[in-house]
Amino acid sequence: MDETESELVGKNLGQAQQRSSAQRNVSVCAVTVTYGDRLAKVQPVIARLESMRSAGSPLNEIIVVDNGSADATRNYLRELAIAGRVSVISIGYNAGSAAGFTAGLEAAVKSNCNHAWLLDDDNLPEPDALMAILTQVEKSSSPAAYLSLRIDREEYSRFASTRSPVDAFEWPDSFLGFAWQRTFTKVPRSPQQFTARSTCTVPIPYGPYGGLFLPTELIPVIGLPRTDYHLYGDDHEFTYRLSRLQIPLLLVPSSRVQDLESSWNMGKKKEVREKEFFISPLVLLSSDPNLRRRLYYSVRNRVHFESHFRVANRFCYLFNASVKLLVVYSLALLACGLRLDLTPLRNTAILAQAVRDGLESRLGKTGR
Repeated sequence: MDETESELVGKNLGQAQQRSSAQRNVSVCAVTVTYGDRLAKVQPVIARLESMRSAGSPLNEIIVVDNGSADATRNYLRELAIAGRVSVISIGYNAGSAAGFTAGLEAAVKSNCNHAWLLDDDNLPEPDALMAILTQVEKSSSPAAYLSLRIDREEYSRFASTRSPVDAFEWPDSFLGFAWQRTFTKVPRSPQQFTARSTCTVPIPYGPYGGLFLPTELIPVIGLPRTDYHLYGDDHEFTYRLSRLQIPLLLVPSSRVQDLESSWNMGKKKEVREKEFFISPLVLLSSDPNLRRRLYYSVRNRVHFESHFRVANRFCYLFNASVKLLVVYSLALLACGLRLDLTPLRNTAILAQAVRDGLESRLGKTGR
C-alpha cells in the first residue's frame, strides 16, 4: 500500500470511527449471491430473511445477485423483484463469488442501509442470528466487522472453544495446511470453554463471506473483493484486509447459520477435510475435469494468499511446501504403480503448476 493510498484509507477509517460512535440507528441490507440451479437452496434463505424483516428487525432490504442462475431461479427472483420484496442484480453468467459479492456490496453502499450482512445462497440463518450480531454492535464504540458462526464449520466452533488459531486457521508458515513445526510443538489450549449460545465474541484473522456483517462505511476503506482470485479464496483475502488495517473481525458464536449444502472440498460425508484435501485419493485418482479445475484454482489462490500475506519466515514456508509436494508426488507414483494409470501424476502436475502460479502471482481466469 503506497503512501497516498495509506493516507486515503486512514482518512476514511477516521470518518467511519466518528460516525460509528455517534450513530446507533442500525439499518441492514442482506446480500446473497446465487447461481445455477439452486432454487431449493436460495428459496428458504430468502424466506427466512423475509420473516426476520416482518418480525420487526432492522433488516430493511434484501439484495440478491443473480450470477447466472437457471430459469426456475431466475423466474422466482423476478417475481419477488416485481413484488418489491427483493432487489435483484443480474450479471447474466457465473462470474464467480468475487464479482457477485462486488456487485452486491456496491449496491449496499448505494442503499439507504448502513450495514450489510453477507450470506451464501445456502446459508440459512437461525431466526435470532441477526439480533445476536446487533447486540454486539450496540456494545461497540468503534467500527468492527462480525461473523456469524457457521454450524457445520467445525473448525470455527473449536476455535471459539480453545482460542487456538491453528484449530481454524493455518499454523504459522504452513503450506496448504502442512507445517513440520507442528510435529514437535504442543498446541496451546485455553481453559475457557465454548458454549453454543455464548454472548462473547472471538477475534479472528479472516473468514468466509457467508455470515459476514460489516458497516457499509468500511467498504470504501477495505475495498471490494479481488476478481482475479477466480472461484476460490477471494473471501479470505477480502476479510483479511480488515486485520491488516487493524479493524476487528469478531466471530459471534450466538449468531448461528446453517449450511444447507456441504463445502465441495469436504465431501458428502466430510471424509475429505479441507486441510487434507490436497493429498486425498479423491483428487489424486480423479479424472473429472471439473474437480481438476477446482483443484487448480483453490491451490493457486490459497498459495498466493499464504505466500503474500500470511508468511513470516519464507524459508520455513518453502521448506513446508517442498515436504508437502514430495509427499503428494510420492503418493502419486505409488498410485500409478498400483493402478497402471498416469492420472495421479497428471493431477500432481496440475497441483505443481497451481503452486508456481500462486507464488508468481499469475492470477485471474485461465483456460482451465
